[in-house]
Amino acid sequence: AEPVQAAILDDEPELPKPQVSSYEQQELERIKAEAAKKAVSSQLSSEQKDEKESLRMMLALKEEQRQKMAEKGAKIVIVFAVIGFIAAALFYLLYSGKLGMGYKNGLEGAGKFLENTSIYIAVAMILTGLGMISGIKAFKSGASLVYLLSAILQVFPGLAMIPQHEGSVAKVVIFHVLAFAGTVAVFVGLSASECVGQFFSRGLND
Repeated sequence: AEPVQAAILDDEPELPKPQVSSYEQQELERIKAEAAKKAVSSQLSSEQKDEKESLRMMLALKEEQRQKMAEKGAKIVIVFAVIGFIAAALFYLLYSGKLGMGYKNGLEGAGKFLENTSIYIAVAMILTGLGMISGIKAFKSGASLVYLLSAILQVFPGLAMIPQHEGSVAKVVIFHVLAFAGTVAVFVGLSASECVGQFFSRGLND
């Protein structure tokens, strides 16, 4: 007997596709386009929020760093005020001829001018130095000018006046070196220290 073979069925006939009107087709395309736009807009909105948050955090971090630098600058300014006070005292004692450092034969010209004005310059150094602690920019500018003038005067006529002092030459030289070093330290520190700059650039002091 011949083997039984399975019946071979014809391919399943394709079902007729539903008819879609032109209006429905357009509406469907519009809905798809709107959905795509919303998806892109949502993604952009999320990215923008992330960027804004990152920017906010970066600005907050920078502000925190500025505050820390300003706090450090305030401490440095106090140190400068102390150094300035000491330098002013040494300046006055040296150039006014106190503490046994008088002048042998008197002074003339620029030397006499420095001897007579040493008290006023020293007071100006002290006042502007103490004023810096307030953080007011005007005191910083004033102190920079006063300490620069004091440093210049200690070079000329200050150096030429050293041999004219009475008493110990070593004592005169020590006073001169300490006064000049303190004066220059305050002037350079006010100009070069970034922390001091942040202390004087705070919004309340503008």
